Amino acid sequence: MPKISDMALLIHQTKPKPSGFSQSSWLLSIEITGEFIMYRKPLTPFRQGCLDSLCGVMSCINAISLALEQEHCLKKADYQSLFNTIIDDLGERELLTWIVQNGLGIHVMLSLIRLADSWLKETKGWRLKYHRPWVRHANTPALPIMYDEIKAHATKPSSAVILCISQPMDHWSVIRSIGENNKAALFDSAGYRTLSLSLDPNNTSNALIPFGTIFITAYRA
Repeated sequence: MPKISDMALLIHQTKPKPSGFSQSSWLLSIEITGEFIMYRKPLTPFRQGCLDSLCGVMSCINAISLALEQEHCLKKADYQSLFNTIIDDLGERELLTWIVQNGLGIHVMLSLIRLADSWLKETKGWRLKYHRPWVRHANTPALPIMYDEIKAHATKPSSAVILCISQPMDHWSVIRSIGENNKAALFDSAGYRTLSLSLDPNNTSNALIPFGTIFITAYRA
């Protein structure tokens, strides 16, 4: 019987690249059951609409999606159910109209993470824990140190980092990784892919708001 590695090499040489994959990001995931072979596309973020301010809601959902990327325990219908749960909750608290039009702040974001934690526990047997490393201005380190801490958490299993970004973006996003020159690769609901951040709100570039940085980790209940 041929080795799996030999079969993978043969498949790579004989199967055309599936549509939707760039040559640089083509991930070949082979699941062999009899003669069935499945390609798994790279994970992509859920997107908000063009005229709403739901980046906070979508960043909460995208952070969960990224943290559970290797678990494959939630399907699209599950994320739709989670989104509906969040929207119902915001409606009951009479926050929905304001948030759709203006976005949300840190306290509402934290409440959504707690709501998602309860939803995951009840429906999937998973939990979320979160940590805000820079709650107070006094304990905010220099940007290179922040990047190192963000990078360290983002590379942990079952983890994600939510960012709050000031003007001109005025945006919530999720970091996928920190690359060369400390440029952040985003997992973003508005389609942003990379971003260079500063800590100075008067800078022309977008400033990272330290107290809005949230480290998330998923774990089995």
